[in-house]
Amino acid sequence: AKTIVATGISSGLVTKLSTLHVLVSKTPQGFETVKQLLEQAEPYNFILGARDTAKVQAAYDSLNYDTSKHSITIYPLDLLSLKSVQSFAANVLSKLGSEQLAYLFLCAGTLDKA
Repeated sequence: AKTIVATGISSGLVTKLSTLHVLVSKTPQGFETVKQLLEQAEPYNFILGARDTAKVQAAYDSLNYDTSKHSITIYPLDLLSLKSVQSFAANVLSKLGSEQLAYLFLCAGTLDKA
């Protein structure tokens, strides 16, 4: 399986991808993208980043997908915190080990206070 990392995705455009690790947080487009990929015959491994990991985990747990074929790992990620970003990156690198990252989805929003 290929690896995809994505940020800023929570609840899409889908192309044919062979293996996927996605680091995702919370946008409707990202959630729909992952949801559609979970319906594919090809296996995907997702690594997702989210501020509210429990909420994102509950959303993905509510989907009916083949857990023997696909995996979803969710790590805390707050893009407003450098420490959180560094911790997320360390978690992803540890999870990936020597596995190659195939795709990176970066879905960022805007903030009024930025």
